[in-house]
Amino acid sequence: MASQMMETKELHENYMKILEDLTTSAHQIQEQVLGEILMRNAGTEYLRGFLNGQANKQLFKRNVPIVTYEDIKPYIERIAKGETSDILLTDPITQFIQSTGTSGGQPKLIPLTAESFERRMIEPSLVDLVMKKTDYLSNWITDPGCKNAMSSILTGPNPELADSIEHICYNKSWEGIIKKLWPKTKCISSIITGSMSQYISLLEFYGGRIPLVSPSYASSEATFGINLKPLCKPSDASYTFLPNMAYFEFLPVNNNTKEKAIEFKFDGASAKVSSELTNEDGNVIPVDLADVKLGQCYEVVVTTLTGLYRYRNEDVLKVTGFHNNSPQFQFVERQNVILSIDLDKTSEVELLKAITNAKHILNPLGLVLTTYSSYSDTSSTPGRYVKFLELKMKASDNLPKLDSQDNGTTLLYSGRILRFYI
Repeated sequence: MASQMMETKELHENYMKILEDLTTSAHQIQEQVLGEILMRNAGTEYLRGFLNGQANKQLFKRNVPIVTYEDIKPYIERIAKGETSDILLTDPITQFIQSTGTSGGQPKLIPLTAESFERRMIEPSLVDLVMKKTDYLSNWITDPGCKNAMSSILTGPNPELADSIEHICYNKSWEGIIKKLWPKTKCISSIITGSMSQYISLLEFYGGRIPLVSPSYASSEATFGINLKPLCKPSDASYTFLPNMAYFEFLPVNNNTKEKAIEFKFDGASAKVSSELTNEDGNVIPVDLADVKLGQCYEVVVTTLTGLYRYRNEDVLKVTGFHNNSPQFQFVERQNVILSIDLDKTSEVELLKAITNAKHILNPLGLVLTTYSSYSDTSSTPGRYVKFLELKMKASDNLPKLDSQDNGTTLLYSGRILRFYI
């Protein structure tokens, strides 16, 4: 047992050193990553037209366009159909990851190689290290014999346990049910940023006082960073970028290319969206990871080992600090997630703010928001934005009749769905 604890401690120290080395040498590692990607793939069909086969970083930034998934979709579809030529990358593609489609509505096919998969495995190890450094999770969960132990426990029917679960679930209210069913639960690991933040209140309802943890920031396209303070409040979660995962550039979020700032607030957190100077063509100039500025907001552009070059992630992030020389970002919103009526534009942040205001009305009534949907209603003049809120009672499943008005917000009872006009 003592030797196992010593091995675990040594492993943690090694990973901590890796984390410190990565964040201390962030700029140098970023240059190495880009150089490695270009050396391997400058001669591919896609890059050859921009680089003429040269692994030149300046040529890459000058000639390779910033793209979205739709721009490279034809190339990915050719690979998926079995073409074997070096279309996007020279390394063999071992599999495709299919995105969930929560960002843009349609799933995406993202290529993956054996090497890129191994790199992605670094992130869970670093996350595990950070979680253990909080002294909140017990070391027993790392026991390699855990699976065997579970197999020995689940040997057959357990009537007493079944009766206990039935008794717990039979209660009218499921508030705190996670802790009742799994008393040793230490935290709930979940995505709690952006549109997923709508589920925070529901997770808090079912979890009671169990901490909500957002350990990392990743997508189907790439792994970006980890949360070094996993037990912070969901609204305070910031992610330290890992410079070895991909080559990152950042598009300053601008407003009609004019030098001005817009400040908005959501759940007590404020973010400043500031436009930057553009080049002579009127295009916003992306900056490197080493050149981001504290307090500024950027859209992430990523270049990966798996054939994505200057790919717009469409996430807007705010720089909240630095760990050594690696920036830390807080998620702000998805780019282009917007409702529109005529000339009016309503962003994701504004929609989530409206939801937050609705929660303030619902909470005193003993109601919990479980999910919502929205659309632009132009059937009447003037048009309006409509939100459908699905609710549940904290103490039971029986919803009362509601007819509440507050600051121009109207809640109309309609079975389990409330219509919310803004």
